[in-house]
Amino acid sequence: MTQITAQELKELLKSQADIHLLDVRNEDERAICSIGGVHIPLAAIQNFQTDAIDDWADEPIYVYCRSGNRSVQAIAFLEQAGFKNLINIQGGINAYNELVD
Repeated sequence: MTQITAQELKELLKSQADIHLLDVRNEDERAICSIGGVHIPLAAIQNFQTDAIDDWADEPIYVYCRSGNRSVQAIAFLEQAGFKNLINIQGGINAYNELVD
C-alpha cells in the first residue's frame, strides 16, 4: 500500500487543486472538520457502495479518516472492488490538522 504524510498531502494540495480525496469517516466526524473530497463512510465501502467514485478506479485516490486506521481498511475493500491506485494519508485528518493549525 502506498502512503503519504500529512506534509506531502499539504504540498500536493498546493500544487494540484484537482486530486481525488476520499473521506471514509462517519458523518458526525466530517461535520466537525473536513479537508474536502468525496465522503463515503467505511461502512458503505465495506458494502461496496462506491458508485460516487467508480469512475476513479484507475486514478490516484488519496484516502483519509481520523487517524489513518479506517482508511487502511477502506483501501483493502476498494482493492477488492478493483481500484488500482490508492494512497493512505498517514495519521489521517488529525495529522493534517496538526500540520495546518
